[in-house]
Amino acid sequence: MSVARWAAGSTLTVVSDLFDPGVLEDATIELRRWDNGDVDAVRAARRVDEESALVWIQRQQNRSLSVGVSRAIALIGSPAVGYAGLIRRPRLEMGAAGGSEDTDLVFTAHRRVAGIGYWVAPDAQGQGLATRAVALLSRWALTSAGMIRIEALLDPENTASQRVVEKSGFRPEGRLRAYLALEGRPTDAPVYSLLTSDL
Repeated sequence: MSVARWAAGSTLTVVSDLFDPGVLEDATIELRRWDNGDVDAVRAARRVDEESALVWIQRQQNRSLSVGVSRAIALIGSPAVGYAGLIRRPRLEMGAAGGSEDTDLVFTAHRRVAGIGYWVAPDAQGQGLATRAVALLSRWALTSAGMIRIEALLDPENTASQRVVEKSGFRPEGRLRAYLALEGRPTDAPVYSLLTSDL
């Protein structure tokens, strides 16, 4: 089976739905599908046992493209050291719910907006790998997958994560007050975005 590859700077036909990106790579890292050999990175980053890490990997392997894209961050040809993913954002719109002819407000996936998430295992942090991964995945989404906006909603105390998106070209938009629930308490979320016009 051949694997489609997308390198930084290449262009493909724009479509309005997410699709499997294959392997995305630059000169240092690759973003690829998860495999069971990536369990050590998941155990280290999520602080879980092997069984829980394998369950998490299986969820990533089975993620529907209607929900989003999940990729392992790895040095080229090596086991994973982190995660980068896109999650479709919900949109409230008028439509028929449950096959009814009546029009109602319904939640649907926004076809052209996605949120980005990422982490790198502790022993691989500080090498710029998250920044490379965020740049690769967000640019693929905006130039090849028909997305017009990629959002990052961050933990306000995680300044390293804020530097990752800033170095990847994302722009700050403000804060959503009491938007996140961290350790059982409402927490503000700094919001960053990257648009096709920013590239």
